Amino acid sequence: MFTIVIVEDETVEREALKVIINKGFDHGVELLEAANGSDAIQLINSEPIDLMLLDINIPYPNGVDVLKHLRSVNTTTKVIVTTAVDDFEIARNMIGLKVDEYLLKPVRPQVLISHIKSFLSFDAEKYQQTKLIAEQLMTMLDNNLYTKWIQTVRAYVDWIYSQPNDPPQESINELARIIKQVAERRGKYLELLKKQIEQLKSLSFSQQNYYKVLSMVLTVSNTLFDEAQRQIGQTHAPMQKAFNYIERNLGKNLSLEEVAEKAHVTPSYLSRLFKKDAGINFVSYVKKRRIDIAKSLLDHSDMSITSVAMELSYNDPNYFGRTFKEETGLTPSEYKIRSKA
Repeated sequence: MFTIVIVEDETVEREALKVIINKGFDHGVELLEAANGSDAIQLINSEPIDLMLLDINIPYPNGVDVLKHLRSVNTTTKVIVTTAVDDFEIARNMIGLKVDEYLLKPVRPQVLISHIKSFLSFDAEKYQQTKLIAEQLMTMLDNNLYTKWIQTVRAYVDWIYSQPNDPPQESINELARIIKQVAERRGKYLELLKKQIEQLKSLSFSQQNYYKVLSMVLTVSNTLFDEAQRQIGQTHAPMQKAFNYIERNLGKNLSLEEVAEKAHVTPSYLSRLFKKDAGINFVSYVKKRRIDIAKSLLDHSDMSITSVAMELSYNDPNYFGRTFKEETGLTPSEYKIRSKA
């Protein structure tokens, strides 16, 4: 997903540009807007921007100063400058500021979309994949399919960390943008969610940070579903609350009593729900989820087996090894060798 910023002080023109771009990209593009130079600089300082559509004659400060600030912090953002007059002096003032294209107003829709696709190295296949993921997540949110959502975003994070060539930072930012888009389109982009998405995007995406990244993605998902339920006057079912709490706390020693308290049910009732809904008891479910995470850490990080064990509250590496083999049929060392082969 690409982030495009429209910097235009005329409301009618700004809205027209939004319509043109939205028509050319029904998914896969996040549109932000600024009505003056000050707002544009604020966006530059807070958002990763792929392309800026800049009216050179905006006020407070003007377009040249905005572009100078952009280039002082970002040299890769593509810039299309729009102007009402074919003014050589404007172009001369921007020499050295890496303007990719100048367009005279009124901007022709086909020309604008063609330039945007060209400058962003538009990948039609990736665009369709992003569109499909966004549509699937919107369906899951609309139908309160919390467990399926968690499985989907967790698989996406695992996929990101399995790619040898794609930078995890870029791909995680892509996931954050998709979730933000889903929330905005469903009217659930509250302030807390905004802050959490910014925290997700600010994480350092090293292989060692896999578990932190996954935990933050789950936190963002939980906030979104909590808000969705609040808006329709419902609360999560006990099992959803239990799954939610377990996923966020797999690095702690979890007890049935603690999780039942968070789910607002008795331990005996929660125990019965686990056997009914998950098909296994509470202890087995937590053990399985921890080993799932352990496998991902061994697959996608350079952490030692002891470090993985400690990360998931196994204070005894030997016990961790026995538990791992019970679940997978392999010792952690055997699994790690096989996964790296």
